[in-house]
Amino acid sequence: MDNEKIDYYIKKLFGEGIVKRAYSDNLNEYLENYDLIYEEEINLAKIKITVELINGTVLKIERDSIYKST
Repeated sequence: MDNEKIDYYIKKLFGEGIVKRAYSDNLNEYLENYDLIYEEEINLAKIKITVELINGTVLKIERDSIYKST
C-alpha cells in the first residue's frame, strides 16, 4: 500500500468531487492483512489516514473512528 493507492480508494469511497487528497503519515506501520483499504470499505488496524476535503475540512480516520481534525 502506498499513498497513491490510499488517495485513489478514498476518492472512490467518499467521492472525487469532495476529496482534495488522502494520505497516511505512518505507512511504515502498515499491516498487509489487517489494514484494508478498498473502494467500498476501510478497516484499519495500525495506520491512520488523513483526508483533506475540497472545502478545507480535514478528517482523520483511525481504527474504529473518524473525526474532524482541529
